[in-house]
Amino acid sequence: MAPRLLELADELRAEGMAVGTSELLDCFRALEAVSWTDRTGFLEALSATLAKSQEDRRVLELVFDRFFFRATEREAVEHGVREEDARAASDAGERMDLDELREAIRSALASPDPSDGEMRDLARLAIAAFGRQGEGSGVIGVDVQRIRRTLGLKGESQQVAEQADPDPEAVPREALREFERHVRRELERALIERTRSLPPARPLNELDRALPTGAAQDLADVHRVVAQLRRRLATQGRQSRGRSRTSVVDVRATMRQSLSTGGVPVDLRYRPKRP
Repeated sequence: MAPRLLELADELRAEGMAVGTSELLDCFRALEAVSWTDRTGFLEALSATLAKSQEDRRVLELVFDRFFFRATEREAVEHGVREEDARAASDAGERMDLDELREAIRSALASPDPSDGEMRDLARLAIAAFGRQGEGSGVIGVDVQRIRRTLGLKGESQQVAEQADPDPEAVPREALREFERHVRRELERALIERTRSLPPARPLNELDRALPTGAAQDLADVHRVVAQLRRRLATQGRQSRGRSRTSVVDVRATMRQSLSTGGVPVDLRYRPKRP
């Protein structure tokens, strides 16, 4: 366990957390009083000794999930372990009606305390049903959002308590984010089993990124970003004069390139200048 904790400390430092020798020594002493099979107690012991602020705690929780998930999958790849439960869920998802699955997921997300096992099973069923329709893109971030849209899942507005008629189909935002996390994990696990290798670890700023789930302020943020992109496109047209490319954006090439960044058009592609 000690080498794994040192690796975890290195990843925390890479994400900007200040983790020194004294914090690690305190962490080792605190973990002596906690069972490693108790995930909540284990994480709380790490938070109490390593995190110095709420932001540090948020970073620790995200890195904790990413690190131990990859450590578990690395051991599974090295020992050739495969999950039979995932295959059973895939078979069940292929037989399950999409409307029935949608209602089961909404019911689970609306419950006050859904279990991790139930959320994981529903995520596997959703992936199996999604794959049955042949809509997989091969990009995990894109597939997560496509699955959410296919199931018609949307989060409650933060002003839901003030609304006279709240949307009956909306689910709690935190529960929806947790479900998306399980879907992402199962897609990553399926990719690892298929390729028999671990993909490179994603930076935390990408791991913590999520598309809007329906709130008005999220939509306002989208409109603001679109306005910034519009201004950027207008100025880049003037900067590219006299160069080998035109100021006309190649939409098809730009969207194809955006698959490498989770569907976000970061790198714009332009049409070549015709002689």
